[in-house]
Amino acid sequence: MLIYIIFIIIVILFGKNIYDINKFTKEPDIIKVNKLNNYINKKIFNPFITNYDINFILMNFIDNNKYNYYITDNKAIRLLDFYMFNNIYIHNNSKLYNDINININDISNKFFDTFSCNIHYGMSIFKNNINTEIVKNKNNHKMILLLSGILYINLYNPIHENKININNKIKYNIKVTLSDKENLLYIPTNWSYDIESTEMSSFITISSDTLFTYHYNLFR
Repeated sequence: MLIYIIFIIIVILFGKNIYDINKFTKEPDIIKVNKLNNYINKKIFNPFITNYDINFILMNFIDNNKYNYYITDNKAIRLLDFYMFNNIYIHNNSKLYNDINININDISNKFFDTFSCNIHYGMSIFKNNINTEIVKNKNNHKMILLLSGILYINLYNPIHENKININNKIKYNIKVTLSDKENLLYIPTNWSYDIESTEMSSFITISSDTLFTYHYNLFR
């Protein structure tokens, strides 16, 4: 009997968490916040943007590690290549994130808890005109933290999911600019986004699921 009760409780927890992450707001507002503390352990329906104080000089890192290389799109890109070529990038690379050795525990502590899993930190460097494909956020949490340069994020509300394509995305996008004044963007579950860069920029992508949603997010 006890095993049956535990099983029912687990099923309810899984069901509730899956139901909760599929909620979204039809309002397209981008919220500007001053303190991340207001969002601890809360379900966030709107994208929000804020400033996160961080000290990182990209060119110093490249100078000190110029012969390091990282795999992106099945190609090996050296940091030295960013001096030699235009329109190149390393995208969402976990090894690169580990190498920069930046402490962003303050963000992690506010959004991750005992049930968090599949936590991923990926570092990106874009040079000149780089545009990513439109992707849907299938994680419980997704954040983009700009370290240097300027970045443009196009957000797409889930209500337009079946309408968006590369030819009409301007009609539905909500354009967010990340700079040194506002450098942290939170993207809610089920929102789609793409990234544009026109200069040298670097950023970290942070994502996570929970024990109750990991397999659902993985296979949907």
